[in-house]
Amino acid sequence: MKKSIPTSFEIWLKILVLIVVLNIVLFTGASLARMPPSPELSFLSGTWVFLDAAVAALLFGLLLKLHTFRTDTGKIWLSFFVGMSLSALGELAYTILETLGYEAYPSLADLFYLGSYIPLALGLVMAKNAIPIPLNRIWVYAYTGIFIVLSIGVLILLGPNLIIVEPLETITGLLYPLGDLLLFYLASFILLKLRSAEFAQTWILIMLGFLMYVVADLWYVWQDSVLQTYGTFGFEFVDGLYIIAYASFIFGAVTNFRLLLRIFGRTTNV
Repeated sequence: MKKSIPTSFEIWLKILVLIVVLNIVLFTGASLARMPPSPELSFLSGTWVFLDAAVAALLFGLLLKLHTFRTDTGKIWLSFFVGMSLSALGELAYTILETLGYEAYPSLADLFYLGSYIPLALGLVMAKNAIPIPLNRIWVYAYTGIFIVLSIGVLILLGPNLIIVEPLETITGLLYPLGDLLLFYLASFILLKLRSAEFAQTWILIMLGFLMYVVADLWYVWQDSVLQTYGTFGFEFVDGLYIIAYASFIFGAVTNFRLLLRIFGRTTNV
């Protein structure tokens, strides 16, 4: 791992945390204002979410640079960086296409969104294997069984509303909850393994980000496909959940940077 981190970087991290917290407060206030929808507000809302995702991807990329790809930890950050970058590109593509009035489904945005599940899931698998905390095998089987039952319930609840005449649209719609449930299982499994450890806070925040991302995604599917109420307001509350999820990723990365600063010290390189 490279052990040179500029002193000024910690100051920028503190500023970033303040900006992200303010971002959450402002978006929550905007969503509670219940403003009527408009192309301008839709574009602003989408851009808002995209910027949070882009910052999270950038921080994961910086952590990859510090650890380097040759290390096991570096491979985890690489997977998260690629996955978060694809998710950010999905947010950007969705915002642009929606602003232009492009309604084809699936679209380029779906390609980015669905593509993000693969590296994110791989990163979670590697993170799970990297935490040297054993779990009781019977307890693992019980948890997995309960999760499968709950997943079937979610698919039964959402499935009928995702089945469309066009096979490609149906497959695309079903892939979202399937991918979300996979991420939820892996992330929650890692949270169950975590105990007091040197980097536990980093992983807890990042795993909470994954869980919030999944909740936001399933909420969006429910609101858009079942209730068909998404887009009723200029700023939707569910988009605020995505912002909180990306913020949790950001906070986790910031925590990791600050811990690295304490371990390896600071330099005056800028």
